[in-house]
Amino acid sequence: MEIKQLQCFIAAAEELNFTAAAERLFLSQPSLSRHIHNLEEELGLLLFARDNKNVELTNAGLQLLANARDIVGSAGELVSTARELSLGKTGKLRIGYQGSACGIVPTILYQFLHRYPNINVSVEEYGAKELTKKLLNGEVDLIIAFSIAAEILEHEDIFNHRHLMDDDLALFIGQKKNEEYKTKAEKEFRRLYLKDFAEEKMIMISRDINPGYYDYLQNIYVQRGFTPSYPDKQPTLLSTLMLLVKSNIGVAFLPKAATLNTNPSCPYVDLADVREQLSIEAIWNGKNYNPSLKLLTELLNDISI
Repeated sequence: MEIKQLQCFIAAAEELNFTAAAERLFLSQPSLSRHIHNLEEELGLLLFARDNKNVELTNAGLQLLANARDIVGSAGELVSTARELSLGKTGKLRIGYQGSACGIVPTILYQFLHRYPNINVSVEEYGAKELTKKLLNGEVDLIIAFSIAAEILEHEDIFNHRHLMDDDLALFIGQKKNEEYKTKAEKEFRRLYLKDFAEEKMIMISRDINPGYYDYLQNIYVQRGFTPSYPDKQPTLLSTLMLLVKSNIGVAFLPKAATLNTNPSCPYVDLADVREQLSIEAIWNGKNYNPSLKLLTELLNDISI
């Protein structure tokens, strides 16, 4: 049974005239008659009672008409859905992001879902190491992370990436400690340097969670001849890190704009001898042919963050 046969049956049933039905479907009258005859043969039923002047539905034809309409309607919906899927305008998209890069995620999501409201987007936060693993395994379609944290960028032959923004590195500090250091700097009419914080605990996300960023900070300390002091155990969550900083337990180097986005009241210091910028990237597998992913990567060319 073919959809065309059912379409011919429905048109003939509604027109009760084979010539008019054929014109409606842009077919010749013999072609329409052949489709209906083949359908009757396959069903083993006479759908129309016809003579030289009149065409009428048989009782069987009348009872099957509603079913035929349902089937043709469902087929049309299937074709429409398939077309939307092929264009990426409906479907699923999985995005993973690094917590410290979360500040730009809402802008991307809002503009993407405003343009493509029928795409089902799931968004999950992971540590940098887990993000890399999930992208390698195909568990997410695209990640948003700082490039120094995304070791996956080493696989240039497989993965594509797009620069989203640069963020300055700043030293975040608790309110009480900030007042103390600020007062000291004002009295001495000078800016603060990394060495001024030699007595502070340097808080960082555990290397097990974010090895790239951990090693990046170690390199900053080595280049400046700075020997940091650490807490007994480094946190595994950014929220815990910020809690320790706000509690004046230690200080932490973090991307400034991204951190202020979620912790706007937390003080920070722009050190005179640490002027570093961190690049936030969108990264995806170039061999991922999800049409919805293609639409997102195209959108990233157009939006400003």
